[in-house]
Amino acid sequence: KVLSDLPSKEKLTEEPPHITAPERVMPLGECIYMPTEKISTESAVGRICGAVNVSCPPAVPIVIAGERISERERELLDYYGVTEIEVISE
Repeated sequence: KVLSDLPSKEKLTEEPPHITAPERVMPLGECIYMPTEKISTESAVGRICGAVNVSCPPAVPIVIAGERISERERELLDYYGVTEIEVISE
């Protein structure tokens, strides 16, 4: 009952951006111990992801820790409503 009373979001009508494999910059095991900061996805292009960030659906990570965030990944994050992401601190 509670879930059915929640307001519905507008349905996505456009096709999602094409998914490509992000560039792996450092091993996952190495970046787990690196300091991170949370920034907007708009500012994340060129930065290295510091933690997995998924939206639901599709609940499939667009970029994972140790991968460089390109404009393509930013478009996908925006498409799925992800507005902030953890990146490795500079």
